[in-house]
Amino acid sequence: MKRIVLSILLITAVLPLFAQKNLDSWKRLDPLRGQEINFGLDFSNAQIMGQNANDFIASREDWKNEHQEIWCRMVNAFNSYAYKSTLGGYRESEYTLLIQPVLVDDDGSTIDGWTQVVNSKGEVIFCRSFHVSEGHFGSVTNLMGDALAKYAEKLGKKL
Repeated sequence: MKRIVLSILLITAVLPLFAQKNLDSWKRLDPLRGQEINFGLDFSNAQIMGQNANDFIASREDWKNEHQEIWCRMVNAFNSYAYKSTLGGYRESEYTLLIQPVLVDDDGSTIDGWTQVVNSKGEVIFCRSFHVSEGHFGSVTNLMGDALAKYAEKLGKKL
């Protein structure tokens, strides 16, 4: 509970700084058009089904493969809709798109979090919160994959 309160305080303190720079404007993604974009999916600060990320991950027998499956679904969804940009494991890319779920509801179908784009200098050039509620059926990780893939489609359409 203490981590949740600290996370909320941190977000509340930092959000005005991002707003001053207009980092949530979709126009900030323009430099990514036509680029190969590195992709990261970070659950480390998430509350998942009432558990902190470490406890949730420890309770999953096959988290590494589940995480990889969600990552792949997001990449495929993004790439299906992006016009010229390509998302993937491009570690040498100028830009990294980082999705950070913060709160996953009890069945995994609704997710709140942050989207950031960081350039190769480590500067955040885009930061925006997101809320998706698109999971349909299946296991918790399948529902998370449904919701996050839908969000990746939306991002792909922006590029």
